[in-house]
Amino acid sequence: MRHQQHTSDIDGIDTRLGELAAQVNPALLQLPGVGPLVASQLLVACGDNPERLSSEQQFAALCGTAPIPASSGKHQRHRLSRGGDRTAQLRDPSHRARANVRR
Repeated sequence: MRHQQHTSDIDGIDTRLGELAAQVNPALLQLPGVGPLVASQLLVACGDNPERLSSEQQFAALCGTAPIPASSGKHQRHRLSRGGDRTAQLRDPSHRARANVRR
Protein backbone atom coordinates (compact mmCIF):
# COMPACT_ATOMS: atom_id res chain seq x y z
CA MET A 1 0.00 0.00 0.00
CA ARG A 2 2.72 2.44 0.99
CA HIS A 3 4.81 1.39 -2.02
CA GLN A 4 1.90 2.16 -4.34
CA GLN A 5 1.50 5.63 -2.80
CA HIS A 6 5.19 6.42 -3.24
CA THR A 7 5.12 5.12 -6.82
CA SER A 8 2.14 7.34 -7.52
CA ASP A 9 3.91 10.34 -5.98
CA ILE A 10 7.04 9.70 -8.07
CA ASP A 11 4.98 9.39 -11.25
CA GLY A 12 3.28 12.71 -10.46
CA ILE A 13 6.61 14.43 -9.86
CA ASP A 14 8.06 12.99 -13.08
CA THR A 15 5.04 14.26 -14.99
CA ARG A 16 5.37 17.73 -13.48
CA LEU A 17 9.13 17.82 -14.18
CA GLY A 18 8.42 16.87 -17.79
CA GLU A 19 5.86 19.65 -18.10
CA LEU A 20 8.24 22.24 -16.66
CA ALA A 21 11.16 21.10 -18.82
CA ALA A 22 8.92 21.17 -21.91
CA GLN A 23 7.99 24.78 -21.15
CA VAL A 24 11.64 25.84 -20.98
CA ASN A 25 13.20 23.68 -23.72
CA PRO A 26 10.87 21.25 -25.52
CA ALA A 27 13.59 20.04 -27.90
CA LEU A 28 15.63 18.71 -24.98
CA LEU A 29 12.99 16.09 -24.16
CA GLN A 30 12.97 14.91 -27.77
CA LEU A 31 16.59 13.74 -27.56
CA PRO A 32 17.07 9.97 -27.19
CA GLY A 33 17.86 9.01 -23.61
CA VAL A 34 16.71 12.33 -22.13
CA GLY A 35 13.68 12.08 -19.89
CA PRO A 36 12.17 14.48 -17.37
CA LEU A 37 14.83 13.89 -14.71
CA VAL A 38 17.86 14.30 -17.00
CA ALA A 39 16.30 17.32 -18.74
CA SER A 40 15.54 19.06 -15.47
CA GLN A 41 19.06 18.43 -14.13
CA LEU A 42 20.61 19.81 -17.31
CA LEU A 43 18.37 22.88 -17.22
CA VAL A 44 19.17 23.55 -13.57
CA ALA A 45 22.90 23.24 -14.25
CA CYS A 46 22.67 25.77 -17.10
CA GLY A 47 20.87 28.21 -14.86
CA ASP A 48 19.10 31.39 -15.89
CA ASN A 49 21.81 32.35 -18.36
CA PRO A 50 22.51 29.42 -20.72
CA GLU A 51 24.01 31.83 -23.29
CA ARG A 52 27.17 31.95 -21.17
CA LEU A 53 27.85 28.35 -22.23
CA SER A 54 29.05 28.80 -25.78
CA SER A 55 30.77 25.43 -26.21
CA GLU A 56 30.65 21.81 -25.14
CA GLN A 57 33.91 22.33 -23.29
CA GLN A 58 32.41 25.07 -21.12
CA PHE A 59 29.44 22.87 -20.30
CA ALA A 60 31.75 19.97 -19.44
CA ALA A 61 33.73 22.22 -17.11
CA LEU A 62 30.50 23.40 -15.47
CA CYS A 63 29.44 19.79 -14.85
CA GLY A 64 32.84 18.63 -13.63
CA THR A 65 33.34 16.26 -16.55
CA ALA A 66 36.09 18.14 -18.39
CA PRO A 67 39.18 15.98 -18.90
CA ILE A 68 42.36 17.29 -17.31
CA PRO A 69 45.79 15.98 -18.30
CA ALA A 70 47.27 13.83 -15.53
CA SER A 71 50.21 12.36 -17.40
CA SER A 72 53.37 11.05 -15.83
CA GLY A 73 56.45 10.36 -17.90
CA LYS A 74 55.52 8.37 -20.98
CA HIS A 75 52.02 7.54 -19.74
CA GLN A 76 49.42 9.83 -21.23
CA ARG A 77 46.18 9.86 -19.29
CA HIS A 78 43.42 12.20 -18.21
CA ARG A 79 41.22 12.55 -15.17
CA LEU A 80 37.93 14.31 -14.62
CA SER A 81 37.90 17.81 -13.24
CA ARG A 82 37.20 18.12 -9.54
CA GLY A 83 35.56 21.46 -10.15
CA GLY A 84 32.12 22.14 -11.47
CA ASP A 85 28.63 21.69 -10.11
CA ARG A 86 28.94 18.80 -7.67
CA THR A 87 25.38 19.15 -6.39
CA ALA A 88 23.89 18.44 -9.82
CA GLN A 89 26.07 15.35 -10.35
CA LEU A 90 25.42 15.57 -14.06
CA ARG A 91 28.09 13.05 -14.80
CA ASP A 92 25.65 10.18 -14.28
CA PRO A 93 22.55 11.44 -16.15
CA SER A 94 24.47 12.83 -19.09
CA HIS A 95 26.48 9.61 -19.31
CA ARG A 96 23.27 7.55 -19.28
CA ALA A 97 21.80 9.77 -21.99
CA ARG A 98 24.87 9.31 -24.19
CA ALA A 99 24.83 5.55 -23.56
CA ASN A 100 21.20 5.36 -24.67
CA VAL A 101 21.97 7.32 -27.84
CA ARG A 102 24.75 4.87 -28.75
CA ARG A 103 22.46 1.81 -28.44
